[in-house]
Parts: sequence; C-alpha cells; structure tokens
Amino acid sequence: KRIEYRDVEWGEALCKNASTKQYYDLPPSQAPKVYRDLRKICQDCPILNECFAWSVAHEEYGFWAGMPERERWSVRKKMNIRLETLTAHPHL
Repeated sequence: KRIEYRDVEWGEALCKNASTKQYYDLPPSQAPKVYRDLRKICQDCPILNECFAWSVAHEEYGFWAGMPERERWSVRKKMNIRLETLTAHPHL
C-alpha cells in the first residue's frame, strides 16, 4: 500500500521537537554516536512503522525510522522498492 505524507500522524513522533540538524549531514566522526542515540528514540516511537514506510518510499537523505540513508538504500534494494520523487516536499 502506498503511504501518503498526510496519512502519517507526524505530531505523535517522539522526534517532533528535536533539532533536524542531527538527522542530516553529520560529520562522520559524530554519526555513530548520534545514530545510536536516535535509534533509541525511534525504537519506542508510536509511528515507527509509518515513518519506515514513508522514508523507504520517499526519503533519500537523512536519518529516518531508525536508519541512516545507506540502510534505507539496502532495504529498497532487498525489497525492490523504487524511491518515489516528489515535485515539492509536502512538509515544507
């Protein structure tokens, strides 16, 4: 089933008040520790499954659903999912 941005209750995300800076463009030396901390947040998030579905289908960059970009790329490859491009990001 295709997931739409509006179908996700983003307001329930445990990361909703976090700085987006830690989710994008981390220096390689900081990424492992920050990702461990972010994974702890994601594992208890009530919208983890929806975030996963959205991010695998739509998010090329950043840390989403407990996974950095490379992990999502791997999931896409294994599940034969093609990244859907958006003409305008729906949450900007």
